[in-house]
Amino acid sequence: MAGEKRIIEEIIEKFGGRFAGSPEEFAAQGFFAERLSGICDRVIREPFFSALTSMHGSLKIFCGLFWLSLLIARRDPGLALVLSAANALLMLTHFIFFGKILDFAFDKQRSENVTGVIEPSGKAERILIISGHMDSTTEYQWWFAFKNLGGVLSALAGLLILSFPLLLAVHYALTCFSPGPCWTRWYLDVFTGLSPLCATLFFMRSEKVVDGAQDNLSGIAVAFACAKELSGKARPEGPALTRTRVLICSFGAEEAGLNGSSAWVKAHLAALPSAKTVCVNLDGVMLESELRIIKAEIFPLVRYPEHIVCAMKEAFTAAGVEPKVSVIPMGATDAVPFARKKIPAVSIIGLPVNGLHETYHTRLDRVECVEEGALAKAAAIVCAFAKKLDEE
Repeated sequence: MAGEKRIIEEIIEKFGGRFAGSPEEFAAQGFFAERLSGICDRVIREPFFSALTSMHGSLKIFCGLFWLSLLIARRDPGLALVLSAANALLMLTHFIFFGKILDFAFDKQRSENVTGVIEPSGKAERILIISGHMDSTTEYQWWFAFKNLGGVLSALAGLLILSFPLLLAVHYALTCFSPGPCWTRWYLDVFTGLSPLCATLFFMRSEKVVDGAQDNLSGIAVAFACAKELSGKARPEGPALTRTRVLICSFGAEEAGLNGSSAWVKAHLAALPSAKTVCVNLDGVMLESELRIIKAEIFPLVRYPEHIVCAMKEAFTAAGVEPKVSVIPMGATDAVPFARKKIPAVSIIGLPVNGLHETYHTRLDRVECVEEGALAKAAAIVCAFAKKLDEE
């Protein structure tokens, strides 16, 4: 396997940034479908409609309700408690846990998924999904400006919103049981002083759409390399697998809240035998030294099956890569909708997990930051996993 990076360069040269639901995303998906048609047995393009602005648009709602509850807390702590508690619950469920419960309040927009199907040489007894996402995001401007500090400021802003009702509840309880002068005026002053931090959430994204080379054309490139390695149309000797149908998926609108993968799972769930289906998702495959298996994702409250993680560790070893196993501390990957529907899944990334990398959701996410070796090793790992799965 060689030249995996070339398709990243082609997509960026032709289409630039690919914001969810944009003409650029649609055109890039069409280009990828055309490339897959030369090596897959068939290619399927599936449009879907989803509230693509709800995930980040909701941040303005949460910040606004926080500021409003802070404003009325001095006059009516009880009302502020109810308002801020509802706000915190909405933020946890919709944004942090990726529950998307506010989607109804936002207009639906069109995006698209692309699936290339590779048939085995014999009867298909199981399904392997190899996936990445095509879209890129607008720049998280505070993260670009302040790097890790920008991430810390955003996290503190979120903590303010989530913790405010807890302190109001303490205040309410103390005034009920111990009427008289209240000790809590000072914390309202503290929260008021810190409240401008919420601007890092309210104005989180600029208008600049980033190239998204590592996030996540790298995943697309690895999936494409796997297609070439496993497809009977690309191999003179025929399909590499005998009993496993491979689906190469390019999801749309991942950055808008896992919309493409969620729509794909919903559309295909009835046809997927969950006991005989596995999804291997690739995201942020940038650095060879940072290739790692994701066993769990904190925000969406997802843990991947231990037997899949162990099998992937064996594939890492077979490809000559030390198997690192980690947890994603923030955000989510396209493996999440599969896991939530009890379909065995796992994600592979090539980024450090102990802090924000400077390329993550910034204009620095350019093609030159992606290591060819990371793409080649990741493709070798996934193909080793596929062949082992096919033998079992």
